[in-house]
Amino acid sequence: MQTLEPIAASLSQRTISLVILDSYQIMADGLSRLLGSTPGFQVLASEVASVESATLVSRLQPALVIVDPVVEPIIIDKLLRTLSIRLNESHLVVLTEEPTDRLLEQIVQYEVSCLSKAVSSSELVDYLQRAHS
Repeated sequence: MQTLEPIAASLSQRTISLVILDSYQIMADGLSRLLGSTPGFQVLASEVASVESATLVSRLQPALVIVDPVVEPIIIDKLLRTLSIRLNESHLVVLTEEPTDRLLEQIVQYEVSCLSKAVSSSELVDYLQRAHS
């Protein structure tokens, strides 16, 4: 029978791997610095979101993928469709300021999570930890 101490220790040592895809490199870099310096997170890649990003995510297979969809609607549609097909165990989180009706349709269609950019850093970290567990 396991005691609670080893279980708690293994939970606290679990690292959540993630890829950040943002429409602006400065935002991707900021999220990367924030989450990369937070215990329990490992940023595998951070780049400007594009349709080609799906190949990177497919190769790295992170636990979480954070996407900021402030890109052309056709690009985000292709990206979400491709990611939803290629992701095995990864969880996709869309980070947005004000979701359009089309983005909301895509979120429902591809069964991804959505989070407002208005959250604080600690709320973002808490949400990502819960999304992974």
